[in-house]
Amino acid sequence: MGTVTQLYEGNYRDPVFALRRLADQIEQGHLGAVSCVGVVSLGYRVEVRGFGPNADDATLALLLHSGFMRLSQQIESNAVRSSSV
Repeated sequence: MGTVTQLYEGNYRDPVFALRRLADQIEQGHLGAVSCVGVVSLGYRVEVRGFGPNADDATLALLLHSGFMRLSQQIESNAVRSSSV
């Protein structure tokens, strides 16, 4: 499926900076041919948005679930490494 990319270079805690950096990376071709981007934001409420030619509901749901699974696996992997030290 897709790739989960961390935007931790620079001020990743600034959502505007992080989104602009992501847009720059897409425009410059650093992420390959991006056909779908999913964004979940928390402001007054939780908002889910999809962008791109393949950003239909099913693809977006699969993309966000895939990201959730990869983050969960990374957290679990880090916890296992930490407990074995």
